[in-house]
Amino acid sequence: MNTCGLRSNNSRQVRYLLARLTGFVETACDRGDEMRSYLDSRRPFEIEHIWANHFDRYQPETRTRAEFDSYRNRLGALLLLRKSDNASYQDLPYEQKVDYYQRQNHLAGSLHPNHRERNPGFNKFVREHKLDRFLRPFPKFDKKAIRTRQDLYQRLCEIIWDPSAAFGDLARPAQRPDRSRTRTRARYDVAVTDLIAKGLLPPRARLVGRRWGEEYQSQVLDDGRIRVGSGKTFGSLSAAGEFVLQTKSCPGWNFWRIPIGDRGVRLVEIRREALERGLV
Repeated sequence: MNTCGLRSNNSRQVRYLLARLTGFVETACDRGDEMRSYLDSRRPFEIEHIWANHFDRYQPETRTRAEFDSYRNRLGALLLLRKSDNASYQDLPYEQKVDYYQRQNHLAGSLHPNHRERNPGFNKFVREHKLDRFLRPFPKFDKKAIRTRQDLYQRLCEIIWDPSAAFGDLARPAQRPDRSRTRTRARYDVAVTDLIAKGLLPPRARLVGRRWGEEYQSQVLDDGRIRVGSGKTFGSLSAAGEFVLQTKSCPGWNFWRIPIGDRGVRLVEIRREALERGLV
């Protein structure tokens, strides 16, 4: 889901997904149910790219055309709009289009800074589902905004297709799995050893983590396990971080860095580069 987006062979599936997400938010905010129109084969609604197809507008933020296309086609950079409206302003810069978006469905309108004014149904929906961090306006729609919207769409999918809503609590796992026994993969199916194999990290890479003025060190072993300073080994970056910090949770890819310069580079940034370049 993190990199899900529009490709040459999946436009029907992406349109369907956008229709489900858009329709869910509309009906939850006490607006009419337009799902039939969203899915009509005569296509009164179309997929809208928030980024117009102008590579030059997004430099140097996107260094290559491939990176630009990757972000432009991600789900978080797409909306579902009426065909007539979409055709009339799809080439405009975001700063001009966002005023038009406010007149559309909530997923589009939420991009405008004034959308929450005198909009009690929408505000109630945001509060109930704790979406303040995701369903919010963006004065500038950059790569960070696209990633936030991608997270929003994933969260909406989790709400819509929550197994417990249909089957009750029995659908949930009986106990939390032991994350220390899993590979260092996070949600991208990427292991630290994959980054080493591609030359993005050195073999048996040494890692550093910092919190509240304290520095913690670890090392990636040949089999992908993480060995901390005490000698204890863990199956994931997060489990190793939880141990050294003595906390119940730790975002391992964000916490651990490869020492380069004064601060080092976070592993999440190296992984993101590898994904964008198609190396992993």
